Amino acid sequence: LRELAERYDASISSNTYNRIAPTMLDYGAWLSSHKEARDASISYWDKKLSEGSCKTNLPASSHPGKASLNLEKPINLPYLATCALKDVASDLDVTLPPVLFAAYLVWLWRISGQNNLTVAYPYAGRDLLNSERVFGMFVQMGFLRIDIDPDEQFKSLIKRVAKQMIEDRDHLIASPYDAEISSVGAPNILFSLQSGIGLEGTHGTVKFKAHEHHSQASKADIAAILYENSSGELQGRIEYDSAVMEEAEIEPLIECFNHLLPSLTKCTKRAISDLPYLAPKQASQLIEFSGGLDKFCKDNTTLISSLRQVVADRPEEIAIESNHQQISYAQLDQITNKLAKRIVFEGEPDSEQLVALSGTKSSSLVMAIIAILKAGCAYVPIDPNYPPERIEYILKDANIQLILADADANSVINKISDQQVRLIDPQQVLGEEVDLGTTDFQGLNDVEPRSLAYVIYTSGSTGKPKGVMVEHRT
Repeated sequence: LRELAERYDASISSNTYNRIAPTMLDYGAWLSSHKEARDASISYWDKKLSEGSCKTNLPASSHPGKASLNLEKPINLPYLATCALKDVASDLDVTLPPVLFAAYLVWLWRISGQNNLTVAYPYAGRDLLNSERVFGMFVQMGFLRIDIDPDEQFKSLIKRVAKQMIEDRDHLIASPYDAEISSVGAPNILFSLQSGIGLEGTHGTVKFKAHEHHSQASKADIAAILYENSSGELQGRIEYDSAVMEEAEIEPLIECFNHLLPSLTKCTKRAISDLPYLAPKQASQLIEFSGGLDKFCKDNTTLISSLRQVVADRPEEIAIESNHQQISYAQLDQITNKLAKRIVFEGEPDSEQLVALSGTKSSSLVMAIIAILKAGCAYVPIDPNYPPERIEYILKDANIQLILADADANSVINKISDQQVRLIDPQQVLGEEVDLGTTDFQGLNDVEPRSLAYVIYTSGSTGKPKGVMVEHRT
């Protein structure tokens, strides 16, 4: 804008504009003379992105036939709440971007259930000497990859994010796209806190105002674009790809983010799993859906007994709706009986035996969970996008003998594990003709409220992953 104004002044005064600032050609020459630094940066990104997919699995039903249109929902944080977040940054000796980035990460963790997250973020690249006067694009895209430990304090995550952003900045002479990322793919999540952008101002007697053009094409499945306005308020938007998520799917998630962001200023010492994700209205809806607070707090029931009661009371009501497919409670009961019988025949499990569960989010995954519990077992969720070492460690540590996995997860596990384990694809079983007989699994490996329901492994950011055992009553 400064150069544009100077050129304008020169034109109206009939003077020749003499450029004295460096150009992009000068930057290209500088870049060519720093080949070793560029090669070191590429090695940095190769190492950082060598393990696991960069994709985040979102709680959404894709719509392949729908046009990929970029839609958005506004984010507005009042002045005092923005100041409170800045105070958090000051207390932790970091800047505001890591605080907001960490808030975005825990929100993503909560809505996706994915512990390992990779998020792309733009870096202005204007810290080179004299680069502020160069007309051109210096922006590089960094990839922040981080493990979320539910037991970690939020302030600790902020510090880890700040540390990684500093390390990334030192290696952004080359971007991750210059590295070999074909095996892990590019992130489908984006974060951007824009600063130093004056959308309006004056030069001499001339006033100018820039208008931001709304992007029609999606930059990512979900993108947070934030900036601080002239009044000191944090504003922005959550953009989303309409071919991936519908408005009805994204709205409650953004309601969570809008509630979480200002609440974090008083929660920096709380564990990530204990942060206030639900807005009061959403918490009330959850309790109401559960049948009221008294029923919600009872610890003398199990998921299977609750499901059996619902099947008896409302057999024709819709239990699962996914990808335009509806499944009633009666159908869900029959289907999961079929899969549970296969688990019993295939694995001959003992009560509370651990069965691994891996696959993409789908109705089949929900059915597999219920079937495992009906068989009297407990499940161990394993994300197929985990690093191979983590998957192998969990399989060995939990002494897994039986795995329910879809085709893609089957392929991943077969390449990783050298253990002798049985693999069952729920989709194949559901397509088979299996004689259910009269078994309804009420007397098989009786499940009690204090029976083990599942084991969830921590991220292992402070050592080896640890299995957390969760009972049915919780």
